[in-house]
This record gives sequence, structure tokens and C-alpha cells, in this order.
Amino acid sequence: MKHTLLSISALLVSTILIGQPSITFTQTLGGAGVDIIKDMVTDNEGNIIALCRTDSLEGDVNCTLHGKKDVWLVKMDAVGNILKQQCFGGSDDDDPYQLMQTHDGGLLFTCNTFSNDGDVSGNHGSQDTWVVKLDSAWIMQWQRCIGGTAGEYVYNSVQLHNNKYAINCATLSSNGDFPLHYGGYLSQDAWIVVLNTDGSIDTALLYGGSGDDKISEIIELPDHDWQVFGITQSTDFDLSGTTSFGFIDAWVFRTDSNGSIKWTKRLGGNSSDFLETAYHQNNCFLTAGSTSSTLGIFSSTHGAPDLWIMKLDSIGNLVENYLYGGSGGETSTYRMRFEQIDSIHLSLGAYSYSNDGQVGLNHGYSDYWAIKLDTNGVLLSSVVAGGTYYDDTHCNTISNISDICLGGLTLSNDTDVQDYNGNGDGWLVRISDYNSVQTAMLEYSVVDVFPNPVEGEINVCLTGPPDNEAWFELFSIEGWLVFRKKVTGCSNVFSQHLTAGLYQYIVQHQDKVLGKGKLIVQ
Repeated sequence: MKHTLLSISALLVSTILIGQPSITFTQTLGGAGVDIIKDMVTDNEGNIIALCRTDSLEGDVNCTLHGKKDVWLVKMDAVGNILKQQCFGGSDDDDPYQLMQTHDGGLLFTCNTFSNDGDVSGNHGSQDTWVVKLDSAWIMQWQRCIGGTAGEYVYNSVQLHNNKYAINCATLSSNGDFPLHYGGYLSQDAWIVVLNTDGSIDTALLYGGSGDDKISEIIELPDHDWQVFGITQSTDFDLSGTTSFGFIDAWVFRTDSNGSIKWTKRLGGNSSDFLETAYHQNNCFLTAGSTSSTLGIFSSTHGAPDLWIMKLDSIGNLVENYLYGGSGGETSTYRMRFEQIDSIHLSLGAYSYSNDGQVGLNHGYSDYWAIKLDTNGVLLSSVVAGGTYYDDTHCNTISNISDICLGGLTLSNDTDVQDYNGNGDGWLVRISDYNSVQTAMLEYSVVDVFPNPVEGEINVCLTGPPDNEAWFELFSIEGWLVFRKKVTGCSNVFSQHLTAGLYQYIVQHQDKVLGKGKLIVQ
């Protein structure tokens, strides 16, 4: 295990600690082989669970490998100590993609696999999508290979309100679990496969046309419709009536709860436009990806590709359109995603090759790039991390409300990267004080939130000018906003039906943080 704690300067204002966003922790992860952090989640205790690919036999890897490349699941505490780890796979290549926490307290991960032994069974030939469900103790409850004989690639997956799982794949197959194929031999179709809670297939849905099509994100809406995001090269079948803007276009469509398409939109310019992730709030959507286009909806670029952020309304119409980056190229791909910092701020992981523009710093080749946006897609601040060689971000998550953690691969051994083991290490970076609070002396001298533990009512008491007000925001331990309420004075009582567990709160007035802490709900 290799980790480094970095010093952080701070200013104490009244009783509040504030500071600028900065790298406070880095850790390399792996052994002498190639190790990559492919995805991460934060558990209810604030630990990071990393889904990694490994072919190492030593160093941090302390589980028996099954073959060439294995899935390596690692739990770490806040300072990088490995608390638990386990390897999964077969004798061939197993390449993980996404990790999610399930409604029953377990985990589900997806990957691409060539194996058909060890933990893997039911491979259809070539590369299959492999779905594995674990209980809370990481004991495998079921596994399933989804595929045909021509090969599949897994992308985003989501657990639905009925506890089933929607797994989306791109495939060249026309057999096995994918009996239909719109395109030719070299054109991939987009499929959504819905799995029951025991891993059996409930239904499989084909989308796209005769060109290459990929679904990168599925969001289940409150009415159980699906908002689907991806890319397309097709103008027929499900894309009939649409006009191609360039080589690859962004593709947005809505389905009902049974998967039937209600409407479809395509957006883009004269080149390649990739839509990789999306976020839903207030009946609008933010999307992130990259573009190399210079025409169409793009009036100017920094340098191909640019990080591309769109705000769309509820029916897919363009509301805002932003390009961010520098002359070297930026994008957000793999399992980088929007994460909610608070009710009006989001974080997003990306990687950058630039030393100018909105990036303004480059250590060498590609760097990690952590960015903060408002919910309209406006870039507010960013932090670059890396060394003088390749540092490729693959994922990001939120920890402790305002800390953003980025994970991926490093080939560097200097600057922000220390204790490099060689051949490629997984690299974890934590950026703290990401709220970037700017404040003068606070008007309030006391903020009291009680009782703690909470058994039904939450009391918030502000000692200060009675005509001033603040906002009380309560978050899950993963950083999701649970509720937000305006408070004044010392008579604020909230009666909330909360699930037992650990929560975090912030009390703030405009840009002034008055207090923050943790609450235990019994």
C-alpha cells in the first residue's frame, strides 16, 4: 500500500475552517503488473470501495488471481488503508467497468470477460458482458454472462425502482441473448438487458440503426420512464427521420417503463460528438462528453477534443451549451460522472492534455482534471493532478460531502504521484475543501444541531441577528442531498422520516458556512 497525505493551508474564521480546493491525499494502488481503478463508490461509513483491474501478484494485491487479468475489489478507509479485498474472474481476461451499491446493501459490478471458468460461467464465445451480484459480505449471490458469439461491450447499468437491473451493452452479435442485429458485420447495436433480482433475463431491448450505436447512460425518472443517452451513426430504424450532423452524433431518447421509445433527438456538429454521462435535476438534464466539432451548435473550440457540457430540457431540447478545456484536448469518459456536492453544485471527473484555457496547468501528457459546475453547467473551478507521464482518469466519487475522489491509471513517478510501483498503478486522488468557501467574519457565533443521535426531530439553533437566515442541508454519507430547509433564530424543528444511519449536514448563509457535522439517526 502506497499513500501520501499532503499538507493543506487553512484560515480559521470565527469557529469555521475554510480553504481553497487542494489535493490533500494521493495513493498508488497495485503491484508490479498493470493496475487500474475503473470505478469507485463510497459506503455508509465513508470508506472507498474501488473496482480495479489487476494482473499483479504482489504489492497491495493480496488475493489469488484466476488468470491473465482479474477483477480486484478493494475497500479503503479515509487515509488509504486497505480494509478488505477480493479477486474475481476466470483464466482469461476479465476487465471491470462499473460498480454500484444495490438496494439490499450489497454490490453489483459489470465487466467484459473472455473467461468461461473460475467464477465465470455461461460465456457465449468471444467477449461477453459479465454481471456479478454480491451480498454485503462480498459473497457472490449470482453471476451471469450476457452475449452472443461476436462479442459485447458493457456500458452503464442502473438498478430500477422494482429492484431489477438495466444493463446496457453494445454488440456485433446476432445470436445468443441478442437474436436481432440492425447493422452490418462491423456495426454495433445498442441493447438494454433487464435482469431480475436473481440474475435471470426479464427482457432484452434493441435500439439504434444500421450504423454504430451506443448507450452510455440510463436515468429512471420518477414516473418510471427511462431517459437514455448515447451516441449514434445511424439514420434509419429508431433514428428514422433524423439527420446526421457529422461522423458521430449525441443521441437522446425517452422510453416508457416497458422500453418503448416516446421520442428521440440527436445533437452535434460536423465531426465526432460523444455523450458519456448525464444528471437529472428539476426536470432538466446535464450531459457531459467531448466534441471535436467546429460547426453546427459549436461556435468556437479550444482544441480538439473539448469537454462538452449541455443542459437539456425535459424533452431533449438544448438550453445551454458549453465547451471547456485548452488547446491540448479534454474529455469526460469511462465511468466519470456527475456527483452532487450540494443543492446547486456538481462535480465531474475528466482528463486533460492542456496547459492553457480553463485548465491552465499540465504536468505532462494527460492529467486528472476535477471540475466543479453549477446545475446550469457553468464551470466554477477546477483542480489538476498528475505527474510528467500519463495519468488517465477513469472514475470519480464524492466523499465527506465536499471531497471529490478521482481514480484511474498513472504511469508517472513524480510531482503529485509518489511510490510508483511500475508498469502502471491504480491512482487515487482526494481533493478537499472543494466547496471553495469564501467568507468574511461570520455573523453567527453558535450553530447547534441537536439531538444527536436523532430519534425523530432535528433542532437547529442559530445564535445571532434574528433577522438573518440560513439554509440547513442534510446529506447521506455518500453525499446525496436528503433535504434542504430555510432556518432562522433558534426555533427550527424538523420532523423527518429518515432511514437509520449516518448523515452529514451543512448550515450556510449565502457563501458563508456556519457549521457542518454528522448526525446519527436511530
